[in-house]
Amino acid sequence: MLDFAVPKGYARILGYAAAHQLSAADAASKFIGIDHHQAGAHVAERWGLPEPLVDVIRGVTHADEALTASLVELVRGGAWVCQTQHIGFSGEPIPKLPADAIARAIGAPGGALDAVAEELHTSVIQRCEVMGLEAMATEAMLMDSVARANEARGTIVQTLE
Repeated sequence: MLDFAVPKGYARILGYAAAHQLSAADAASKFIGIDHHQAGAHVAERWGLPEPLVDVIRGVTHADEALTASLVELVRGGAWVCQTQHIGFSGEPIPKLPADAIARAIGAPGGALDAVAEELHTSVIQRCEVMGLEAMATEAMLMDSVARANEARGTIVQTLE
């Protein structure tokens, strides 16, 4: 969410985090007083998502360990979809688990995350239209995703060099 809200500023925060071997969350908290967990939880609350899910996004665990584990997998599935589509970036590495393994962990059939990823841009455009928000065309959104992927690749190459 921070990557979308303040992309240039968040890019600087990520650069600072990398240079000083901090987590992105710690660097964001230091500079803007909120990290991607808190920002995501705030948005999830505004969307009216269930409180246990909001808590997991925030990083809070519940006494019901099975519920917490399944919600963590659900959030991981959402992160996987966003990561594969190069939509946003928390600044934290997300393990590249197989999509079907994540799907099984949340009780979804194999291929479910791939299907969600394929429909994501179209769904965002439709929801923006319903809400009266200006939305990019599907092609423009895909090009933006490609640009973000190239930017991330460039940062990785630069870091490795």
